[in-house]
Amino acid sequence: MKKITYHCTQCDSENLVWRAYAGWHNDLQSFFVSVVDNEAYCEDCGLECDPITKHTEERDDDNL
Repeated sequence: MKKITYHCTQCDSENLVWRAYAGWHNDLQSFFVSVVDNEAYCEDCGLECDPITKHTEERDDDNL
């Protein structure tokens, strides 16, 4: 199975956070995520970016 990681376009860090908006569901009495912004904020370089995705093979360490 391939693993997807998101990276900062400025410094290639994976330490990213996204701004998201939550809604309240009256019947379930819980919050839900309604919108997630496309842009992310990099915790390492302090810049906003449009993250890039990278795909890598996931290793199965149990067979080593």
